[in-house]
Amino acid sequence: MICFNFSSDLFPVALFLHYGGFYVLSARSDVVGPRYLMDRDMILVTCNFRLGSLGFLSTGDNLAPGNNGFKDQVVVLSWIQRNIAAFGGDPDNVSLLGCGSGAYSVALHMLSPMSKGLFHRAVSMSSSPFSQVRIDRDQFDLAAKQARLVDCPFNTSSAIIKCLRTKPWQEIGDSVNGFFELPTNRVLYWTVVIERDFGQERFMPYDPLDAVRSGNLYSVPYIIGQTRDEYSWLANIILNNATLTKMLDKEYTKYAPIAFMLPKGSTLQALTLRKKYLGLEPIRNDTTTLQNLGMMFGDALIGFSSHRLANIMCRYSKAPVYYYQFSYIGNNSFYENPVTKTPVGELFNYFICTY
Repeated sequence: MICFNFSSDLFPVALFLHYGGFYVLSARSDVVGPRYLMDRDMILVTCNFRLGSLGFLSTGDNLAPGNNGFKDQVVVLSWIQRNIAAFGGDPDNVSLLGCGSGAYSVALHMLSPMSKGLFHRAVSMSSSPFSQVRIDRDQFDLAAKQARLVDCPFNTSSAIIKCLRTKPWQEIGDSVNGFFELPTNRVLYWTVVIERDFGQERFMPYDPLDAVRSGNLYSVPYIIGQTRDEYSWLANIILNNATLTKMLDKEYTKYAPIAFMLPKGSTLQALTLRKKYLGLEPIRNDTTTLQNLGMMFGDALIGFSSHRLANIMCRYSKAPVYYYQFSYIGNNSFYENPVTKTPVGELFNYFICTY
């Protein structure tokens, strides 16, 4: 979607990358439309990119190096440079904005050799690639899982790719629920991979954290933020479901690494977090547990990665870096307390992202 400018002056351009964990949602105008933003003299561009296995499947070899969804975003940035002046936009004044997985993407574009010079300012709202989630050179386990979900062989890359190419995109898209091990935390499964060189143009040829620390960073003015009570509503969903509450309490070391996106087998880390946030008390449906479990979800799913991004960029970027927390709670919110019916915060900058 592009919002037009009928003036003779070239206006600043904002490209917004939508949220949705790289597997859901889109840039349709009723979700990320112009509305209040277009009270300003600017050009807004939003875009779709391939999602889920269609955009991010990676076997780590030349059959599926990975990162195609991010390369779709680069195509849009390149298109803006070539064409936005025809719509009244200034190709030398492009701001790249993203929310949730879009924010994660923005941080990567500041490191990718494919994106350098294609934008001039950046905003990441809630999330970044600098989290506790490991970034690898492939996600073969997820590729194999995708193959199993649509009745394809899953032992080798060639068998997986050959069979998946025979499947309709609808069947691959409809299988997305099979990737998630918990009914609540449907946050993320495909992520960026460090691409090996098979002669293709590589979006991310190195570890993102190593790239920043070595100064391999496209420094532009950068705003980084998060909101109060990120993902705290997940705690309410769990605590108001006796089965889920009992499952998390009694089998905590099994489900906590999944719920809080910790590395596999991180039992000690999970127990340390429980002691820090919840003490030694059972997980139960009371006000104290609701507040503390909500903070635990917020810090694990958004807060840690956003805070780490801000600290890293402040240290290594040559351009100004700004960090905010959006804490205002108005008359309406993405989520309400089910008992008091009062607004209780936002979901990853949801209020800001939807203008």
